[in-house]
Amino acid sequence: YPFEDSQVWQLYDGLQRETGCIDFDTMLLLFAENVLSNERLAKQFHERYTHVVVDEYQDNSQMQALMLKRIVEKGCLTVVGDDDQCIYEFRGAS
Repeated sequence: YPFEDSQVWQLYDGLQRETGCIDFDTMLLLFAENVLSNERLAKQFHERYTHVVVDEYQDNSQMQALMLKRIVEKGCLTVVGDDDQCIYEFRGAS
């Protein structure tokens, strides 16, 4: 292969920045960075969403679980999941 993994990632990241287009993982990462580091933003979520329901929870990554915990910090979180249907273990879902 002509590129190392890190070089491919740098090229891909640069392309996302140049075009203003992002993929799902980058969207999650940007949202997580903001909601986990910005108390005011987290408070807005707490006030607006007091009850949150998540279906197919078994397919959430650890980052998604952290974001949910932060968003629903003082509210009610209900999750529905089935370990026998976990199809995203390869990307960190458990």
